Amino acid sequence: MLVARFVVSLGMVLLAESLYADCFDAAAERHRVPANLLRAIACVESNFESHAVNHNSNGSTDYGVMQINSLWLAELRPFGIERDHLWDWCANIHVGAWVLAQKIETAGYTWRAIGAYNAGLKNTPLRERLRYEYAEKVYRVVERGC
Repeated sequence: MLVARFVVSLGMVLLAESLYADCFDAAAERHRVPANLLRAIACVESNFESHAVNHNSNGSTDYGVMQINSLWLAELRPFGIERDHLWDWCANIHVGAWVLAQKIETAGYTWRAIGAYNAGLKNTPLRERLRYEYAEKVYRVVERGC
């Protein structure tokens, strides 16, 4: 009985991992960003925790596996995406891929764009340092894994 439960639990975990992998791959393809970067960002942002929430000092909130900031909601609303949609694993990953694509479009295919996913593109010494530190974390995950 215990072995059967373990096998069922293991099967559920493997199925979930497969579905999540499909979400990363589909989002990467749709938004033309590397899937390995999306996975690395998810690791850095939430350690793949789909219900992660972070309240920021500026009053905004980050939601889900890709930690989508509530400040994006105004831009997402015309696409029919509301805050509650961010709890859906795949929707959150697709929004994260879209955000990353926006940053790459603005800053080019650079580590600065990767850092901007978290720290934005405001041109101040603080933001530049935060972008660098974030990009370094993502790079480490790309190289070594989560």
